[in-house]
Amino acid sequence: DAAVTAAALQEQPQQAAAGAGQALRIARNHRLWELYLIRHADVATSRVDRGADRIEHVLGPELVAELEAQLQPGAAAAAVAASPHALAAGAP
Repeated sequence: DAAVTAAALQEQPQQAAAGAGQALRIARNHRLWELYLIRHADVATSRVDRGADRIEHVLGPELVAELEAQLQPGAAAAAVAASPHALAAGAP
């Protein structure tokens, strides 16, 4: 049905923006948890990724705010920390 297709096309930019925001939040949570494990739990940089993969989706806003204050004081709230891993050229 053309009306359904038109309505779906109008929703796509909003859905894409929401998805991008969620992806940014998850990536940020992942990096914050990696930094916490490296700095405070004495976990080797090469070993933090799997632990962060498991927790990045469930970190609550209060804990994220605490991690931000502790690990990235003064950083913009939406900023994603640099990766502690060696990344391929062009990777974020």
